[in-house]
Amino acid sequence: MELKQYFYIARKWLWLIILGIVLGGGAAFLFSYFQEPVYRSAAKALVSQPSRDQLSDFGYYSAQQLVSTYSELLQTSPILEEVSNRLDHHVSASAISIQQVRDTNILSVSVEDGNPERAAEIANTLIQVLVEQNETLLASRFASSEESLRSQINVVQEQITTLQSEIASETQASRQTQISTVEEQIAFLQDDIVKIQLEISALEGAGDDRFTATTPDPETLSKINQLHLDLEQKQGLLDLYQELYFNLLSSETSGSASTDVNPATNQYQSTLALYQQIYANLLRDYEAVRLSRLENTPTVVSVEPAVPDYQPIRPKPVTNTLLGTVVGLMIAGGIVFLVEYLDDTIKSPEEASRLSNTPVIGFIPSIQYSGSNGRYGVYSLDNPRSPIAEAFRSLRTNIEFAAVPAELNSLLITSSGPKEGKSTVASNLAAIMVQGGKKVAIVDADLRRPFLHKYYQFENRLGLSEYFRNEISLKESFKYVDSTERLIAIPSGKLPPNPAELLSSAKMTTLLEELAEEVDFVILDSPPLVVTDPVVLSTKVDGVLFVVHPTITKYNSAKASLEQLERAQARLVGIVMNNINKQSSYYYQNYYQYHDYQSTTSEV
Repeated sequence: MELKQYFYIARKWLWLIILGIVLGGGAAFLFSYFQEPVYRSAAKALVSQPSRDQLSDFGYYSAQQLVSTYSELLQTSPILEEVSNRLDHHVSASAISIQQVRDTNILSVSVEDGNPERAAEIANTLIQVLVEQNETLLASRFASSEESLRSQINVVQEQITTLQSEIASETQASRQTQISTVEEQIAFLQDDIVKIQLEISALEGAGDDRFTATTPDPETLSKINQLHLDLEQKQGLLDLYQELYFNLLSSETSGSASTDVNPATNQYQSTLALYQQIYANLLRDYEAVRLSRLENTPTVVSVEPAVPDYQPIRPKPVTNTLLGTVVGLMIAGGIVFLVEYLDDTIKSPEEASRLSNTPVIGFIPSIQYSGSNGRYGVYSLDNPRSPIAEAFRSLRTNIEFAAVPAELNSLLITSSGPKEGKSTVASNLAAIMVQGGKKVAIVDADLRRPFLHKYYQFENRLGLSEYFRNEISLKESFKYVDSTERLIAIPSGKLPPNPAELLSSAKMTTLLEELAEEVDFVILDSPPLVVTDPVVLSTKVDGVLFVVHPTITKYNSAKASLEQLERAQARLVGIVMNNINKQSSYYYQNYYQYHDYQSTTSEV
């Protein structure tokens, strides 16, 4: 298919294409117009790795993994619920979009909402809640160690205070009280040490397998390291308490054996020094735990707070309208393609030529004409200088050239189906041949649905049927159409019950022989090839002219009709493309441009 044919197909379906564009664009515009506007605000936060990673779960993660982890945390239910409670507005995860700025540890938190101020407020609150939740979540891992150390510090501080107040009045009861307190601390520390050792053994043994060697996950390794650190701290405290315990026991023994005050006092001073050493160690361990918590906690810092953006991200009427227009155009184009693909009618001379070896010898434009009194008329008779008359002259010339190899004095005009314009072609071709100087007889051989008498505007009472029944002679059936009496029309007459038998009879052969003596050329207007009448007549004439109505004539029907004529050994003169619209194809434009150049004399 050539590019021009695509152009003319587009022009043919231009109304549908415009309709698709208007409907698509209009629907998109209306959808955008009535849609609630949505605004977007974005806040940015920097995620930093911990300075030390011996105890941190996050120390085993890369920077990219750490940022991805916090991206997921931002969309968890606890954070969303906390934000919703603070803002007194439900925040959905679907309204939040989190992206990592390329090649950085910066998170961009975007929030979409129908209110621009609220969108910015949600984004900022999300970052704030994430910072707080991060500190709370990771601080809880060190909370037990800090609480235990604070408790021991308070106990030791109380013992130091009590011991200092009782140095001057040292009694056996105070020593027993101190010994009991130390024993409790020793038992408490021993229990903690046993628990820590059991927990370490359980964690280290969880990955042991006789057959496979597995490496503990990063969180387990971090937990084991923290437990070892706690074990070292508590073992050191236990050693100090045991030394203090032995010191108190020795003090009690020496006090009961001697009445000297100075040794006892010195013993109290030694015990006080041990308590102060324990107190200093506890403070040091407490600060070490706090420092470890700070050093092993990833930090999340807001680096760019969100600000309201009053330009909605959607709807975008202009963009949506353009997209709707494109979609409408694509849908309309698809419909056109589907219709054209499923259309099995003949639309071009190439398709008509593929029906058989018969060439296309005529292109007849569409005729919208009735006589001056409103009845049917022969257009070429009333408009001899029109483009349509010129098209019939071209057909007449091609028929004359077709008669060069063999004599052509009689012509049958038929088609594959009804309402394809064979009677129009027959009547106008007869008139043009008369204008060319020939005497022509046109016979309405359609004894089923005759139509020729309507074109020439005479009664259909006496004609071919009466001639077959010998009711009239041949000349009595003549109807002289023009004033020169060179165009003779023979109507069909009354409709017989057996038209095929009449047309195949010897009487029909005799009629053609008699007409050959009276006129120069005989044209037979026959029924379409849905009946056998044209096949019968094709064997009695010199040639057959096949009429095709583009966009109406089915390709398969026309092909079957032509094959039927070929089997009857009919002489196919050519194919006529009838009723061509101005927009139907570029092949036929020259006939519509004929009015730009007309001869000053009547052309014959």
